[in-house]
Amino acid sequence: MLFARVVLLLSSVVVVISASIPAILRENLTVSDIAEFRENLIHSSILYGILNATLENSMGGSVCERELEMLFEGVNTEELWALKVIDASASVPEAFIWGSNFWLGSRQECNSVSNSIELTLTDAPETDALVYAKAPYPMDYRVVYLNISTVLQVDAKFTVKPILHLGLCMPQSCSNSEVIEAFERYTYKALVSAFATYRVHPNVTGIKKPSLTWSLLLRPELIAFIVFCGTIVALMLIQGLSSFTQSDCNGNEKKSSVGIFLDCFAFRCNMSYIFRTSTPNSISAIAGIRSIVCLWIVAFHVLYYGLHYSESASLFLANSQGLLYQVFWAAVIYVDVFFALSAFLLVYNILGNIELQHEIQGNGFGKNVVLFGKHVLHRYIRLTPALLATVLQTEFSFHSVITKY
Repeated sequence: MLFARVVLLLSSVVVVISASIPAILRENLTVSDIAEFRENLIHSSILYGILNATLENSMGGSVCERELEMLFEGVNTEELWALKVIDASASVPEAFIWGSNFWLGSRQECNSVSNSIELTLTDAPETDALVYAKAPYPMDYRVVYLNISTVLQVDAKFTVKPILHLGLCMPQSCSNSEVIEAFERYTYKALVSAFATYRVHPNVTGIKKPSLTWSLLLRPELIAFIVFCGTIVALMLIQGLSSFTQSDCNGNEKKSSVGIFLDCFAFRCNMSYIFRTSTPNSISAIAGIRSIVCLWIVAFHVLYYGLHYSESASLFLANSQGLLYQVFWAAVIYVDVFFALSAFLLVYNILGNIELQHEIQGNGFGKNVVLFGKHVLHRYIRLTPALLATVLQTEFSFHSVITKY
């Protein structure tokens, strides 16, 4: 253990010597200037505030605490690698009042503090020192998720509660629990933290190191999606290997229930049905308008739910009250238009079906009730699978992603 601490200390000395801030920047600095520099960092840099609060209560027992102490001293002595760590971590952004809750810092800069960057920008030695300044120990980029409560942020009444995303460049030796503990010590002093300006009261709900791992493939919603798509492809292959001709698309031949079910996955028939320009007993113009309205509603939902991940969702909403944006925001009216056109086409098709009209006229009340029930059941069976798949996929996604943080 003693040998490891000596090696760590020697490596830090090497980095300090090779990556010190230029001497010209240290000239004419008084004690009050240095004190002001540190005080400004406490209020502006969340990571520096965490370091300051941690070292006030540190026992120096863990590797994480010792490396945080080295980082703190590196910032106070203005070592380049330490300043890069501070620069890569979160600070209070602009437009917080309007809902800017992504205080992410820079993941790429945090990685560059540990990993060498082979890049030639200029011949100036100062630039080389900035680029190649490395920390004496590995650094990790973490994202802390916070529930916040404040009266100084516009509440846009979105479907999910706003969560503040806080990016921190921390020593790799620090576990997630140690990072959370250090952050809570920092926020305990509410008057000196960077959150004091906006009267923010944060509560940690989660922390993680953002990365794509193989565990992503084991998420329930992705497995369900792969199984669903695999089933569709398998049924298409089975149907394609059967004795099926283009004339079978008309449905004139009598087949078993299994054959009828497999014909639903006939690729050629489905493509010809989707891209045909004329349909018997239908109004193509009305059907086309309904399709455009449907796509318009989809575009609205993409735009609306994308606002959850924008930097200033409330500010965007406030600036999108003009006529141009109303084309998208009027999707509530488009829903009514879609249902009205669908009902019109449904009634039109029923009235245009002469055989069905004769059947209705020849039946009594009881048989017509049964016929109506069959029609409703047919529509239900036709629409429910797609609805069920969408609901399940959304439920799995929201449960594992949105509600987690």
